[in-house]
Parts: sequence; C-alpha cells; structure tokens
Amino acid sequence: MKWEDIPRCPAKVHVFSGPTLSPAEARLLRPDVVAHGPVKHGDLFDPAIGPGDAVLIIDGLFHQSRALRHKEILHVLHRGVRTYGASSIGALRAAELREHGMVGLGEVYGQYVRGEIEGDDEVAVAQSPSGDWHACSIPMVNVRAMLRRAVDEGVLTGPAARRHADLFRAIYYPQRTLVSMREASEPGAGFVGWLTARLRADRHFCNLKRADAVHAIAQVGEELSSGGRPSPSPPGSDREWRTGFYRDWVDHFVRDATEPGVPARCRVHYQQIFDPGFPAVWAGYLHRLSEAPVDGSAPMPLVERARLVAGTAPGGARWPQPDGDGLRPTDLFRPRLNLGHPELLRLLLRNETDDDRAHIRSCLAENTSFAMRHPGLSHHLMRGSVTAGLLRDLWRIRDDALCREAANRGFRTTEDAMAAFRTFVLGHCFRVRTALSRQPDLGATR
Repeated sequence: MKWEDIPRCPAKVHVFSGPTLSPAEARLLRPDVVAHGPVKHGDLFDPAIGPGDAVLIIDGLFHQSRALRHKEILHVLHRGVRTYGASSIGALRAAELREHGMVGLGEVYGQYVRGEIEGDDEVAVAQSPSGDWHACSIPMVNVRAMLRRAVDEGVLTGPAARRHADLFRAIYYPQRTLVSMREASEPGAGFVGWLTARLRADRHFCNLKRADAVHAIAQVGEELSSGGRPSPSPPGSDREWRTGFYRDWVDHFVRDATEPGVPARCRVHYQQIFDPGFPAVWAGYLHRLSEAPVDGSAPMPLVERARLVAGTAPGGARWPQPDGDGLRPTDLFRPRLNLGHPELLRLLLRNETDDDRAHIRSCLAENTSFAMRHPGLSHHLMRGSVTAGLLRDLWRIRDDALCREAANRGFRTTEDAMAAFRTFVLGHCFRVRTALSRQPDLGATR
C-alpha cells in the first residue's frame, strides 16, 4: 500500500501562517480551511495532508525552530498535494521550486521571480514570544512598499527613497522597528513621522505581505472547490532528492493511527530492542524489500540477491554454511528503515502489543521526569560501555556478539542500537528494579 492508497476524506486546504495572518484570521477569511501556525521542519509529513489536498505556505519558523526543508515540499508535491506559497517564506520557496510544481501567488512572489528582491531577510520578522502571532518588527518588503508610497505622495524623492532603502535594510531584521528606522533616517527627511501617522490611521498600511496572504487564501480555496487547477505532476524522479537525510526525516516524524502520540520510529526501535522474535521480523522485512522493492528497482529473491552480492565481495566471501560460517543477509544488507510506507511499518510492528505501547509511554515519561529532577543530565549521555553492557544482558549474548545481534535486529551499526536503547534505558531499569523488589525474600532460612 502506498500513501495514495490510504482512504481519504474530502480534500482540504491546509494553511500555515503567523504572524502575517494568525490561524484565527485565516479561519475567519475562509472557515473551511485547516489553519496551522507557521510551518516548521516536519509539519508536511503530517498524514492528515494527503493526495488531492492543498497546502498554502505563508509563514515559517526558522530562527527559534528548525526550518522547513525544500525536500519536504518536494515530498508533498510528489504525493499529489497541490502546494502554494505566498506572502512570506512561502513566496520565496515557491519562487525557488516553481519548476518542480510549487505555485506562487501574489506580489511578493512576483518580486522574487523578477529578481527585484532576494533572500529571506526581505520577509523575515521578529515574533512575539507570547504566542499571540504578533510581529515585533517590519519586514523589508513592506518597507519598500512604504517608500514607494512616500515617493508617490511627495514625502521623499526617488533618490532619497533608494538611500533610505539601503539604510533600513542594513538594520538587522528583528530590530527593524519604527524607532530604529527613525534613528537610521536622514536628518529632516520626515519619512518616519509620516509613516507613523499613516500606521496610526491604518495599522495595515502598505502591508504587502498581509494583502498577499488574504488574496492567496481566497484564491486557493476557490481553486480547490471548483477544480480550477489540476493536481501537479510528480516533480521528476524522486531518486534525485530522496536522500538518507530525507528518509531519516520521514522516519522521525511519521505517526501511525494506533498510537499518534508516539513517533513510529520510537515504536519500531522498542520492538528492535525488546522483542525476542524481532530477528525473524527483520528477516521478513529484508525478503519483502528484495522481492518487492519500493524504489522501483528490479525485484529479486533475497537468496539470489545475497548470492550475487556475496559472489562479488573481496576475498570470495561464502554464503552461509550449515555450521553457521560465512555471510548472512544481515551481513550484506543493512538498509535504512522506511516507515513512511504503511505496509512496511505494519510489518515491522506486527508483534507489538498494548503492553508494549504502554511501556513506551512510561519510558518517555520517565525521561521527562528524570530531566526535570536532574537539570543538565540526560539519558542520551549514558556511557557507551554501560549501554553496551545492558544491551548484552538484555539480549543474553557474549561480549563479542553485540555487533552481529544488532544487525540481526535491523540496526545498521552497534552505535545505532545503543542510541535507540538509551531512549528506553531509564524506564527499563525502573521496571527491572520494580520487578526485583516484588520478588519474595530469598535470604537464608533455617
């Protein structure tokens, strides 16, 4: 099963905005939109965004949070999601990805395409830390509109407006306010006094970003409801941009309906660590990848593929012998997880139980509690030697068997296995300690 095969509700318009427009304002403009805050890294992997839907990116976080990557936009485009950008960072991304199917709307987008402006500092603003979606500075693209209006009304001459544009752009974007602009203005220019009066009369005066956002919400909603714009074609071969980093992002953010509050990768890691039968699950996963590749390559039985690879290995590596000598599939193939593929995710979680999910939640809660009790410390800081020893005890293996057992459980390296285990180690130790405390006293008796 692929993304597009998942049953879908009627198409929706997902709008990511703030502070150009708050989510509440977006809903007021068009009540049927799904209003989100500014887009950030991972938001477009939301399974609620599906083929036939539309995404309108207006604002995005980038300073206090990881920014949205271009490949995340390619991800939704490839899934048949109509993707638009306007007003702010959405306009810039649309200009950059217009050849890949992203659609730009509005004057800010046009200025980027025509080369009149460049860089994200043209649209960036400081945002109120209170979460009220209030901009605390003035974006340069709006300042340019204000300067053009000042020329039209005779407040500044053309050359003076160009000099002021250079002065105002030199101000660091979160500090570009009326106060700092007044200090940077040429003496006697009168521009900031005129602008202050105009903003007092109309707080949206020359707010080019807001005007573009309002127009874009109306246009995207109308197009989706009327079917006026066809769904985009996939942006070429996905092999060019489905890198290892992209796969890691998908695996980190993907959620499953059975436990939406816990990342799917966390649940798979739990099975890899604690399920005694997971080596058989992983073997089935390797067979599935070889016989029905999800990347479009030629299918091949795993045994045949392994013999082909082993036969070309340096030194004439041998296929496993009855005594266990030689190479095994897990020695040859250590693929990344592919949790964005629903069928593969179900295969990896086929042995998961309700108790497993409850213990995962308990482990995550214990991590949070530990961090609050011990500021500056983290389960991630546990020494490798201690983590490796606990893993060997859990898996009941010899000291020299850790690497092979990690491979049998789908980890690409021993370090990957230890990193995954550290997420659960505090909860695991707590459960072991609790179980031991409940055992009857086995002290000496007469």
